[in-house]
Amino acid sequence: MAATIRVFLAFLVVLCVFSTVDADQNATTDDGRRVILRSDWTWTYLKVPNSCPGAPQGVPTFSAFTSFVSDSGSASFSGQPGRLMPLAVAGGQDLISGNQFVPGTYMVAAAVSNPDGRTISSWQEFGPFRCDAGHNYRAELHLDADSPRVGWQKDSADLQSYSQPAKQRFQVFARNDDPKHWMSICIFPEGGSVQDCCFFEGGNVSYVPAENDGQVPQIAGRWNSTWSQHNIVNDPCCAIEQDGTSILLKNLDVNWQASATIVDGQSIKAEDGVTGVISDDGSRIDWSNGSFWIRQSK
Repeated sequence: MAATIRVFLAFLVVLCVFSTVDADQNATTDDGRRVILRSDWTWTYLKVPNSCPGAPQGVPTFSAFTSFVSDSGSASFSGQPGRLMPLAVAGGQDLISGNQFVPGTYMVAAAVSNPDGRTISSWQEFGPFRCDAGHNYRAELHLDADSPRVGWQKDSADLQSYSQPAKQRFQVFARNDDPKHWMSICIFPEGGSVQDCCFFEGGNVSYVPAENDGQVPQIAGRWNSTWSQHNIVNDPCCAIEQDGTSILLKNLDVNWQASATIVDGQSIKAEDGVTGVISDDGSRIDWSNGSFWIRQSK
């Protein structure tokens, strides 16, 4: 009964802060148990794993995916310095408080969430970052050509108003600088994986693979260009260099190149505004300017 009362009180506190947000929120009761506070006034205990691969057993070292909007919504703590949200830590039973990490080397995963912030289908990883005791760190989320990016800074000026971490701990505060999208962030130890550390039953962000199971098509190599309206057919002019979802398009005949991004697993968006669609088998790209590329045989 006492635990239920504590959960209800936690619900009231969080509801006051997040009264304009529809997504579920996580909270910690005064006896240290984690709960999910639903927007429909129900709650459930949060089932948090004790650790994830690469992390010491029973030590608070990871923060599962948390989703939040930009300053347009109160989930980003718009009333607090720097519009920053403290990230809750998971793993271990020795938590001094809900947002105190053990020092070490960490990775950061970032993703664009679906419109209500509850699911993601792909993510980008950044790091490793060395995180030392006694410091506060800021993770700044933004989009670059539709891909999530993370800026990482130690003891930035907008963190000076926040309390210092407990002894032998550090804290992470996140901010979403994209005005249109929910974005998600996960902190996990180097050596761990996103799948093992960033999702768990009852978490407020779930992994829902895209139609292509979230895999990025591998399209690096030489390509022939066909542009029948200009009487150019099967010209072996072109090449693609690739690093994950970031690609570099090249026309070797005219010494032209442009940066581009693979979006949603099957579309290409170039910096000059041209878009393309990759075929299911990855052998053809149809461009918005009327041309198409055919992959050269290996």
